[in-house]
Amino acid sequence: CRDMLVALGGDDQESDEAHITATDFIRIARDSNLFLIPLDASGTWFRFHHLFRELLLQQMNSALAAQDIESLHSRAIDWLDQHEYVSEAIQQSLMAADEERAGALVERHCVRAIAEDRWPRVRSWLRLIPSHLIRDNVNLLLADAWVSHFQFDLERLGSLLSQLETYAQKQTLMEDQLAQLHFFQGVAALHSGDAQTSNEIFEDVVTSALPPGPIAGEVQITLALSRNTSGEKQRAYDALNRELNVGQKNHRYLSRIIFGKCFLDFINLEATDALNDAEQLSTLSDEIQSNYLVAWSEYMRGLVFLNTARNHDACDAFNNVIRLQNGVERRVVVDAFLGEALSLQLRGRPDEAQQAMLRLQRWAGSLGDARCSSLASSCSARLSLLLGDLASAAEAIRLVATYPRTGNLLFWQEEPEITAVRVQLATGKRSAVDAAADVLAELGEQVKAQHQRCQLVDILLLQALAQELSGARKVAQELLEQALEIAAPADWSRPFAEVGETMLPLIEAARDRGIEPEFADRLLGRSTESRTEQRPRETVESRPQVSEQTDALTNRELDILELLAQRYRNKEIAAKLFISTHTVNYHLKHIYQKLGVSGRRQAVLKAIETGDLPS
Repeated sequence: CRDMLVALGGDDQESDEAHITATDFIRIARDSNLFLIPLDASGTWFRFHHLFRELLLQQMNSALAAQDIESLHSRAIDWLDQHEYVSEAIQQSLMAADEERAGALVERHCVRAIAEDRWPRVRSWLRLIPSHLIRDNVNLLLADAWVSHFQFDLERLGSLLSQLETYAQKQTLMEDQLAQLHFFQGVAALHSGDAQTSNEIFEDVVTSALPPGPIAGEVQITLALSRNTSGEKQRAYDALNRELNVGQKNHRYLSRIIFGKCFLDFINLEATDALNDAEQLSTLSDEIQSNYLVAWSEYMRGLVFLNTARNHDACDAFNNVIRLQNGVERRVVVDAFLGEALSLQLRGRPDEAQQAMLRLQRWAGSLGDARCSSLASSCSARLSLLLGDLASAAEAIRLVATYPRTGNLLFWQEEPEITAVRVQLATGKRSAVDAAADVLAELGEQVKAQHQRCQLVDILLLQALAQELSGARKVAQELLEQALEIAAPADWSRPFAEVGETMLPLIEAARDRGIEPEFADRLLGRSTESRTEQRPRETVESRPQVSEQTDALTNRELDILELLAQRYRNKEIAAKLFISTHTVNYHLKHIYQKLGVSGRRQAVLKAIETGDLPS
């Protein structure tokens, strides 16, 4: 552009030293067809064709002394930096073989960018510079850790945390740097399921001298989530409400406080409150002109709408997130594509749902991001199940790379491990159902212990389905009724619609017994409407059942009984069967229920009496 040419070549006025102005140069280059390509409609920015550019660079290197070339680079970097063309300034520094200056540019600009919720730019800057510059600079390591945190990339965050801890052992960190390191240690503990440790860390970090922007706000969010996870829900809400009522605060800090409330409300199935929180986020986004906040507000609205049978509104909200995909976390965008597909399918529009899933596959494929591709395949498997296409679902779930189990499921709509369980149950095969029941037992213990009500409804329904497929109707009925009682106050109906028609007789039985009859009636009515709108689909009833016998013992339960007969303890049973002691306890509870006994020895004797164990 003209201003840059002035910075590189001197004044734009005629003088004895300058025989041509910057404006004249651009005009002559355009009029002479010197391979100049306009980059905008206003005719401000231009570039040379890449081959002509290479020729000009060769001419420059042969005609100018090294110090003159260095001076040109330096002036270009200064101008780009002053006008906040940070990526270009970094690239120019690297072209000048000045890695140190490139790293300094990233370090200086990333603090402000993160404070303004522009962390995707920080991610792009970090990708431009050599990895050793990041490894050797604590501030760049912290910036990279923040990017990984915002991207929910726990694997990379763990690696960076190890590097930061090693760095801290060698050099003394400043107070704010140490506070950020401790924050990431707390995040790691929270996602591993260690709420006690994360609480202790966040309680300490929240009193640190962090600037009152998004970083301090992230501490408040994670502290609230950690408190809720450990059963201190009211304390989590009280702290957030105090922050909201303090008075004048940094707007981006306040946005995180509202985020925290919205997350808590969604996790605890406070649907109306979560929508109000999302509306506050939207209002705040208008005040500070933040598409990032808009995208998150629409995402949370979409989640609530989808789970409460407002599928048209959900589709609109998720579309708004997808429209803003470049300014929000990829994990959020994946969930938005899935939410759009699910809401379309539940509205009886399967063709459009499949198109939404194809758009997700194309978008994920274009990123070159293995994590996103795995999530996209898992989403595809989930939609295929709703469409009744078990073969496609099984094929899609096989494409999902090993996805690390998180110790805290939080609020995400898609969790590959749960989708894999859905596919296993859909096969109706005894071994697959038993394996799914084992996973569900562990997940059930986890979400109950962590008070994750938004995930618990899905887990309970899938456990009920596993028991129903195993012939344990009584246990299945109890699990379904637990799900009804949790979901009814919020009209949380999506999990029931997704689990399929196998649960309808159990819902009818629960209604007839007076268990949440109004909610049950709504579920049954929506199911009838859905069946009239959607094309026929393969249901679990049409597949081979695991057992026709009421309350029959599953293969896994028989395995445990055999080990009980040999007087193995729970820990030894878990080791023999490669499952956790929580899963052993889960199966023992159902064994006792099915056999009508209250202890281990009684269970063995009863199993011998019924022929389930040899005498």
